[in-house]
Amino acid sequence: MTHLASADDQTQNEFTRRQLDRFDEAVRAFREKGFAPTFIHAANSAATFAHAAAGNMVRPGARFMAFAGTCFPQILKSRH
Repeated sequence: MTHLASADDQTQNEFTRRQLDRFDEAVRAFREKGFAPTFIHAANSAATFAHAAAGNMVRPGARFMAFAGTCFPQILKSRH
């Protein structure tokens, strides 16, 4: 598990992409050492919608607590 600190900020997409790349590297390193994690988790509420490649689980907590206006990328806010 990790936290994508800027997944809700489109101006920080490159930063988020680098975080996801590093997370993927860590998962590969664990697998190379013989570990086989079942759950790969790097997506908070914003990343759930804005960054598709963030593991096989998501953590949409803020979304379920009705914080949609504060935790989603602007492009998603305009669709409501």
